[in-house]
Amino acid sequence: MAIQKVGATQFQDLFSVVGAGAFSINPAAYVDNESQVLQVTVAGAALGDFVFVAPGNDIAEVTFSAFVSAANTVDIVISMVGGDTDNIAAADWNVLVLRPNPSHFRV
Repeated sequence: MAIQKVGATQFQDLFSVVGAGAFSINPAAYVDNESQVLQVTVAGAALGDFVFVAPGNDIAEVTFSAFVSAANTVDIVISMVGGDTDNIAAADWNVLVLRPNPSHFRV
């Protein structure tokens, strides 16, 4: 539940949605301390956009992050940290790209 305050900036004021969708991702088998980068196309994504990603399956002993690496391209970095060999099952991963509103994000 959002807390409403008079004059407060809400989430939708801070960002605009550039792209959202589910992408079928099938990572290769991993060994400990190994990473791989998978790319998905998100139309309109640009450097400096925020990227949120969520896997559609169990990813125990794995970390992941995502970022815009080039125009229209999101890189998802998946890293094995659990000490074993693992094979993550293919699944749909949800990806959300947000663009900061420049009036709220100034240097």
